[in-house]
Amino acid sequence: MFILVQLLLSLLLFICLSTPQDFSPDTSDYDAYGLKMAANNMMIVLALNDCPCFLIQFAPYTDNTTQSNQQSCYIDYDDDSEFVYTIALGKNQSTYNFFFVGEMFGLAEDDQSANRTFVGVFNYTGSLTTIDCDNFTYIEQFVPTGFAHQEHLVMVTDPFGLVAYGFSDLFTFSYTAATGALLTYNNSLSPLTSFLPLAVDYDGSRGVIAGFLRNNDSNSRM
Repeated sequence: MFILVQLLLSLLLFICLSTPQDFSPDTSDYDAYGLKMAANNMMIVLALNDCPCFLIQFAPYTDNTTQSNQQSCYIDYDDDSEFVYTIALGKNQSTYNFFFVGEMFGLAEDDQSANRTFVGVFNYTGSLTTIDCDNFTYIEQFVPTGFAHQEHLVMVTDPFGLVAYGFSDLFTFSYTAATGALLTYNNSLSPLTSFLPLAVDYDGSRGVIAGFLRNNDSNSRM
């Protein structure tokens, strides 16, 4: 009887471990996957996955919440099943736009048939004297299907906020703000072994990507 119980427990454990898991992130974890806040001298943007919405604060920055020219906006995500990994702002932007990238949750992590990874850009076209949140428009696209859940996906933009660049262990992409052109490359940064990117920075001419490289003994190293 004891042996039978052990066999049943082992079978249940095998079933649990072998069943494809859904991507169900902790929406209140602001350290998960990427940077949830970006800032420059024009605005601060915060991705609130537990809202789910973006909080946008315009300059001038002050702790005086009653100041008349302090303006902010809350803008809902396009879909409640979106989880934003990272947002990006150019350091020297002259326009009020920002990039975002993320993944739809509730999908099986190994599902390569559904649209899951999305990237987009927000633009503000209204008056800066009186902020109107309705004047924010955005374009959003899905990265072409064929990729499973990404545990490592980072993004950066150039100093002027013109083009965003994304990097994962399976693909890279570029996304142009003015045209909405999305170019995807089905390759890793390290063609011979898996490279897991954790952070990226770009000054307009040169970039640095930090991450982990998996070596032959199945360990990862920086």
